[in-house]
Amino acid sequence: MPKNTNNDYQKVLAISKVAALYTSVQSLLQWDQETYMPAEAIEYRALQAEAIASLLHKQKTSNKFSLALSKLIDLPTGLILDPNLSEPKRAALREWRRDYLQHTKLPAAFVRNLASTVAQATHVWANAKQHNDFASFAPYLEKIIGLNRKKADLLGYDEHPYDALLDLYEPDTKTAFIASLFTRLKGPLQKQLKRIMASPTYATALSAQDLLKRPFASDKQWQLAQKILQALGFKAQTSRLDHSTHPFCRRIAPRDVRMTTTILEDSLIPHLLAVLHEAGHGLYTEGLPAQHYGSPLGEDSSLGIHESQSRWWETRIGHALPFWQYFYPQLQAYFADPFQSISLKQFYGLINVVQPSLIRIHADEVTYNLHIILRFELECALIEGHLKVKELPEAWNAKMKQYLGISPSHYALGCLQDIHWSMGAFGYFPTYTLGNLYTAQFFIAFEQQYTTWQERVANGEFGFMRTWLKENIHQYGRQFMPREIIQRVTGQDLSEKPFLHYLETKYAEIYP
Repeated sequence: MPKNTNNDYQKVLAISKVAALYTSVQSLLQWDQETYMPAEAIEYRALQAEAIASLLHKQKTSNKFSLALSKLIDLPTGLILDPNLSEPKRAALREWRRDYLQHTKLPAAFVRNLASTVAQATHVWANAKQHNDFASFAPYLEKIIGLNRKKADLLGYDEHPYDALLDLYEPDTKTAFIASLFTRLKGPLQKQLKRIMASPTYATALSAQDLLKRPFASDKQWQLAQKILQALGFKAQTSRLDHSTHPFCRRIAPRDVRMTTTILEDSLIPHLLAVLHEAGHGLYTEGLPAQHYGSPLGEDSSLGIHESQSRWWETRIGHALPFWQYFYPQLQAYFADPFQSISLKQFYGLINVVQPSLIRIHADEVTYNLHIILRFELECALIEGHLKVKELPEAWNAKMKQYLGISPSHYALGCLQDIHWSMGAFGYFPTYTLGNLYTAQFFIAFEQQYTTWQERVANGEFGFMRTWLKENIHQYGRQFMPREIIQRVTGQDLSEKPFLHYLETKYAEIYP
């Protein structure tokens, strides 16, 4: 590489590293707000969020940054100016340019306003959920939707305003593509749900769930969750688990992963599965190359890929028999009542019961994506203006009845259950289903390489799986787009068929 090109690249990286440090501080503020911040500190937290968002935006759109970047890549066209650059560095320039063009379309005043609004809205949402008070949150949701519409206009789109928002989470993905994909999923999922509920063994499976309806001491739940994280390779020196209203994972910086969970004393298994979900996010962030911190090469490829990692550990491992062949004796040691009297085979059936439920994060594998389709359709309608905020609870309940045959009795079990809208994260929800589809295809490739994975997991081995994920996905950061990763790992394009085949095969055995 010519010396001047190397110097220019290092200048871009140095400026970007400062932005990454601001992002770390921003993430730390968000984590603190959801875990330890005193409730009455929200006014100043909103000001802090506004200030750090302003600094971050200024750093990412500075003349200094654009000048350094333009020496390496033509900003209007994306042409790499030095053909001898390595492929990873070419990819980094492509992603820096993508980010720069997006950030420069958003005025600084808009960025500050959005950050302040979101900080306040997430605080109001938490209280609204706790007190089942949609009316108190509605004005903030109105403002957030307005800001998202404006963001879409500022970023620009060709077909649908939701395209601009979706692109922030899953690059180069269109609303029409998601709508078509979800249409192909919806029918088979509903058909499979009906088949399962008509199974001769279904009623027995439902009644057996009463075995898990009892109090579970929160301190023991916490200790078991920590044991699971330790077994997966997390260390206290580089990660931590805390409580929050809604489980999440934040990468503060390399060697600093923050995960949270929500413990309900009468809901043990969903809690442990939620911990596995956030652990999947945490393992992805730990697997990103620390040497590229500050560069796109050290960042996740997309939210869909991120969710594929969380759903991998939550569903393909946490809902699988081998995982519990190893952990079930420990579960029995912590909670002799009721698990000493429940066989492992019976327990496996209990954690894989298919039953329409109100809460997305507790949904089974068959019904989960119907929750996502519902949210996607409502988001599009809200952004389009076809659905008003005051109409949201009724629209939510109607779609729940249509897709799952049930309807919430109050807001906390319905349209107030997720934190995402208070965070301004319109366009995020489809990535959960994309994550499920990515996982299904990744897992086929993994099983071809590790045909004895079940025996190894049953013996408490997880390192080989982390290594496979790091070597095939984590280590590349944003070097490859999501669909490039799918092609590289599986040799196939993204498809819903492997996921549907997985569900059909698994649940035909459970519900013959």
